[in-house]
Amino acid sequence: MKTRDLIAKLHALDPTGDVECCVDGNGIIDVYMEPAYWDGLLAVMVDPYTMEFRAQGHKILLFSRGLSDAVFNSPMQFKVQFDPGVSAEKRADITAYVERLRGEAIDLMNRVEGDHFGLWLAKKTGVRLPRAEVYALQKTLGISHFSPITINVGKSYNDTRFQEWEENLIVRVHGDNIDVQWKQKENNNG
Repeated sequence: MKTRDLIAKLHALDPTGDVECCVDGNGIIDVYMEPAYWDGLLAVMVDPYTMEFRAQGHKILLFSRGLSDAVFNSPMQFKVQFDPGVSAEKRADITAYVERLRGEAIDLMNRVEGDHFGLWLAKKTGVRLPRAEVYALQKTLGISHFSPITINVGKSYNDTRFQEWEENLIVRVHGDNIDVQWKQKENNNG
């Protein structure tokens, strides 16, 4: 469908322009244009029985975000709201689902943070600990994906985290054991 056809249909359906638009039930949050080949060829239905694939030209993308994507994007900040027409049962179902997704998102992000922490430890000590040991150490130290961090311009998230750990953690290797402590905790205890 061409842009002019889409605009005409939208205007015919909603002359005021006040109705929410969605793609597969999810609200549109952005619209942008890319080359036709971007993220895969543009597939155009020429008629009900024919699809043409195009690599030339441009396409307009309507970007929506589903519930799970929205929760995983910002699990700590995400919240749901309901209009008065949503039943109490549906509110409870959706709220429970969001809380389950939030827990999964936080767990996944912390596991990824643990993997990065394990890489940093291996780089620092030359010893690659099993994941379970890294995750236990991460939990003991309170290292979380959600720990405050200021990303410096020109530095990646990982580089910034590695620098933070380098500046704030003390790592000692004693035979097969690795001891890791926050610098201020060591200074307060001794």
